[in-house]
Amino acid sequence: MILQDEFRRPVTEELEKQHLSKRELARRMGVDPPYVLQYLSGRVSPGPDVMERFFRALGKTPQLILHDAVAVTI
Repeated sequence: MILQDEFRRPVTEELEKQHLSKRELARRMGVDPPYVLQYLSGRVSPGPDVMERFFRALGKTPQLILHDAVAVTI
């Protein structure tokens, strides 16, 4: 799913950039580590509120970028 990829990639990159563990991210979010893992593994799709919570814990402001849709016919 595109939304999951567009969420997981920047979160993972930011964790690496800041040298943070997923456990530390969970601590900053005030949740248990399995909560973070279920979203970053792709098992659960994040809603806008969850995405905002992740980015804010990383000290980032979330932004929504809309791309032009491409029509596909079969």
